[in-house]
Amino acid sequence: MLQTEQASNQGSRNADVEDKQNDGTNKIRAIQVQASVRPQAIQAVTEQANTQRQAINQTQGLTENERQAALNQLDQTLAKAIEDIKAADDNEEVGNAKTKGIQAIQAVTAVAKIKNEAIQSVLSSSGCQERQYFTKYRLNF
Repeated sequence: MLQTEQASNQGSRNADVEDKQNDGTNKIRAIQVQASVRPQAIQAVTEQANTQRQAINQTQGLTENERQAALNQLDQTLAKAIEDIKAADDNEEVGNAKTKGIQAIQAVTAVAKIKNEAIQSVLSSSGCQERQYFTKYRLNF
């Protein structure tokens, strides 16, 4: 702002002063645009995390421990993504941090392992008739 004021004072004609004023105004607007990039990036990773959280919560066959572990991992991944966005020095770094954060968040999934292993164990140790019953009705433990 000081530079804009000094430049305006150096203008000898009205047109020079107006040019300097327009130049200064454009520089200020550019700063405001940059200030909006970081919050938009944080919002984007947060929205992706919310989508992923919903997917984890809707995953069938998870134990509560498996679900909570996935949600904890998601929270940690989101926190790191936000931290990286805040630490970025320019718009390009913010964009890169946002992209990496979204990819990391999308990679967080919940796998129903314990219940599936229990079902497979029962199936492998049961007789033919029970196996057909379990396969047909896919009992939910």
